[in-house]
Amino acid sequence: RLADQRSAARDAYLASAAARDAVRLSVAGATASGYLTLRGLDARLEVARSTLAARAESLRIARSRVDHGYSPKLELQQAQAEYDAT
Repeated sequence: RLADQRSAARDAYLASAAARDAVRLSVAGATASGYLTLRGLDARLEVARSTLAARAESLRIARSRVDHGYSPKLELQQAQAEYDAT
């Protein structure tokens, strides 16, 4: 009977250790997934910032060209629409 209790206690301990390991693995996986998601979002944000800066510069150039009579107003409107869409 004592042997059965020891065996049951050992089994419970091993099950608890396995559950602990499963939780650790789950947390590690969630952490890695979150990190990769964050890095991807950081990259997308950098692209968006770069795109916005480029479109702002295009808008500035288009405005200058229209103001000086080198381009039709349509060019400015297109540059403004592209900037606004960013």
